[in-house]
Amino acid sequence: NGHALLGITFYKSGTKKEIDAVGNETKKIVGDKYTIVHKNGYVYVEGECDVVVNGCMNVKTSNCMNVQVVGDANINVHGDAVVGVGGDADLSIGGKFSLNADEILLFSHNNIKLKASNNIITESSNDTSFKAGKNILLDANLDVSAKSGKNILLDAKNSLHAKGAVDISIKANRISNNSAGDFIIKSGDFFIGGTTGNIKSSGNLNLDGAFSYWQSGKAQSK
Repeated sequence: NGHALLGITFYKSGTKKEIDAVGNETKKIVGDKYTIVHKNGYVYVEGECDVVVNGCMNVKTSNCMNVQVVGDANINVHGDAVVGVGGDADLSIGGKFSLNADEILLFSHNNIKLKASNNIITESSNDTSFKAGKNILLDANLDVSAKSGKNILLDAKNSLHAKGAVDISIKANRISNNSAGDFIIKSGDFFIGGTTGNIKSSGNLNLDGAFSYWQSGKAQSK
């Protein structure tokens, strides 16, 4: 390297140690190396530090481990990655959190809770499906809105209930109902508005309201 050597030690195996005039030290170990410190150890590097391992690398501590990065950190895994935590895991992020994958699976042995101080937005380029072994509950302090570019389908194997403390309003160019059992609507005020409205039931048809309004016209069976 252009610097005069102050000290050099050679061994028959090929292991050697060099120290030059400016204080650079080079160690070459042909076999294995073991370092044992019976008390504390400290390594300080003023400049950059590179560690290259061609085989496997294992880091183990019998107590705590703290990793602190003052600047940015990049972790690049070219193969698979497995992270196992025996207790709790907390992730705190001051800015945005982005997760990008071909497929994302979330599994919990108990509950999965999503909570936001503002809005929760779910968007899909194709279908969005919600499936529950028991009930699906939608509860809002204000309105619950469902909007579709085409159809909105509500299908229940047993009963389908719609209940409003004030009004229930249904408005469409065409309103159709086909029920193999009973069709029951109960509300303080109930309004159905549409160009064509069809209500048909093979069983009983019950309309119960504190005030009911019917406008004469043409009703047809579909």
